[in-house]
Amino acid sequence: MTRETRRAIQDKETAREIVKELRQSGFSGVDRKLKEMIDRASEKKEEKLKLFYQYIYHQQDGLLDLERRGYPASASLGAIEGNVDKLVVHRMKGRGCCLKLTGARAMLAICQYKDKIRDHAFRYRSLDLPEKPSRRLETNTDVGVYLQTRMPIFYGLDQDKPWVRSLYRYVHYR
Repeated sequence: MTRETRRAIQDKETAREIVKELRQSGFSGVDRKLKEMIDRASEKKEEKLKLFYQYIYHQQDGLLDLERRGYPASASLGAIEGNVDKLVVHRMKGRGCCLKLTGARAMLAICQYKDKIRDHAFRYRSLDLPEKPSRRLETNTDVGVYLQTRMPIFYGLDQDKPWVRSLYRYVHYR
């Protein structure tokens, strides 16, 4: 809203006053003043002011601060991590979706009554995880038995290759 105000009204102080008035008294508090500014403006500025007027007119439901709407000051959505807010904005604006007025009211109601909801919510019992099985093979057999078994590489087609001979000597200590 402040960016749109600065685009339409170049005077920073006037823009700040209008934004402050919008947040405190809503669209009705700025309606007359903007109409007077549009009447007095040149053609180029008049077009920007008309676009700003239409923008505020269509967004008037969300201009008032929460305290002025009758919600307690603690009814806020909280902070979002820096990387998550981009995803939320992309989801809400970039993909053609938007938050409807009923959805925003429902979200505010959830935020307002989150303590009561938490008390009545289903609580999960903690799960006792089973003990992880050991991945080691516990055998009572001698390791030498495994080394004395036949390995196909030593008796196959590749038995004459130098690396197979080296492996054979390494395994059989020859």
